[in-house]
Amino acid sequence: MAWFDNSVLAVAGGIGNTRAAAAARWAISERRPDVVISAGFSGGCITGLGLGDVVIASDVRPHQSLDLRGDVSDAARFECPPELIRTALAIGPPHALLCHVGTVVSTGAVLTSSEKRHLGETTGAIAVDMEAYAVAEVADSSAVPFIALKAVIDPVGEDLPDFVMRTGDGPDPRSGPALRYLLGRPWELGNVLHLARASSTASAALGTLVAAMADAPELSKLASPGPASP
Repeated sequence: MAWFDNSVLAVAGGIGNTRAAAAARWAISERRPDVVISAGFSGGCITGLGLGDVVIASDVRPHQSLDLRGDVSDAARFECPPELIRTALAIGPPHALLCHVGTVVSTGAVLTSSEKRHLGETTGAIAVDMEAYAVAEVADSSAVPFIALKAVIDPVGEDLPDFVMRTGDGPDPRSGPALRYLLGRPWELGNVLHLARASSTASAALGTLVAAMADAPELSKLASPGPASP
């Protein structure tokens, strides 16, 4: 789904790198934006990131191994423009947002608490998501500046409900397996309600930051991003 209002195009691309890349390609071809923002939820990979805290990506990287045995290649890293990072950081305090700057790693699956912690320890990432790197690749190939803004929905010591762990990347929705799981396990209702509250908290913080970023004059003054030097 897409919405266009006051020179801002918002696209809901769905979960996962495949759908995120497709949404980014469509948005860039339709509007040729000044800046592409990958906005969404993330998992915390270090202590000190709480529910609703906002992660401002300094750089985004892919993770090639879902069992976390692979390495993250520096050659595949995309750095976010310093001007955008400074702009996002300046927005935080006046809006009572707790913002953190650091590496975001994109994976192809939702990670458990132990996997998130291991990812942080082995890669230096502060947060993990499933879309940012794919969007960065598309933005870079079109010479459009990019930044990722992610609200923490599951801190490093917490797991998402089991049915969410069934969500993966790919072209097909994964709601069927999750729905069947919930129908057979009504005791998961408490976890679903907790997730709903967490989602509301994270969404409020993320929405505040993205809305303020959209009005920032710095967005139209940026040079193109590119892969970082190894």
